[in-house]
Amino acid sequence: MSTNDSSIRDVEMNLNDGIPRMQIKNGVKIKEVPAGEDILLNVIYEKSRMKIPSPSIPIEYEEQEPFFSMPIVGFIDEEVSTKVHKIILNDQKVRALLGDRFESISTSPMMEKGNEVVVIKHIFYEYSNNTAIEVIVDLENRTVLSIEPNKYQPPPTENELEKAIQLAAQDTRISTIIKSEKLEGSGILVTMNDKKDSNYDHRLFDIRFGVKESRLPSLKALVDISTEEVLSAGPIGDGK
Repeated sequence: MSTNDSSIRDVEMNLNDGIPRMQIKNGVKIKEVPAGEDILLNVIYEKSRMKIPSPSIPIEYEEQEPFFSMPIVGFIDEEVSTKVHKIILNDQKVRALLGDRFESISTSPMMEKGNEVVVIKHIFYEYSNNTAIEVIVDLENRTVLSIEPNKYQPPPTENELEKAIQLAAQDTRISTIIKSEKLEGSGILVTMNDKKDSNYDHRLFDIRFGVKESRLPSLKALVDISTEEVLSAGPIGDGK
């Protein structure tokens, strides 16, 4: 960039690297600046004023010794999660609500005693009635404390997303292109705004397919996990 460019404006630049420099203004040397002092340089675009950081200094790291750490309070490991599932699925009331098709969504601690979780909330999603079922479990007494069905959409699981992508990829409207172009799928959970829509409270996924190296997808599909159907599929931009 030319120092005579009218779009250049003065900006502060702090260079504390021990090297003397000249102070420059509008391309003219004004004076020598001692090492460690601020200097003005006209190097920034019009309508901008930015602080240019000091030159980076390499940091030397010492080798670290392993150390003892306390367990994380409230952490739910695989062993605890397995125990929770066993307690819940052995409860006849919960089993009756879950039916044949359901997804295990999440497990979260509700009460701790010392470093151990003693009360847990687990959320399932039941597809037949499109209901989120919240189950509170007492781990100490290995009992279900409460069961509460709710009409809302909890966060999707990886298993649900993979299922939606698989269903979309098998749809004949787009399956040939996906295979021939080796497209990869991704997606998000979506909801219908119209309460009169037959899919209003269903578990819906907006799935997109594209080349891995490309930023923009080329195919789309709307998948209903509740009914295991692909509601629509086709190229992006076709209006369908």
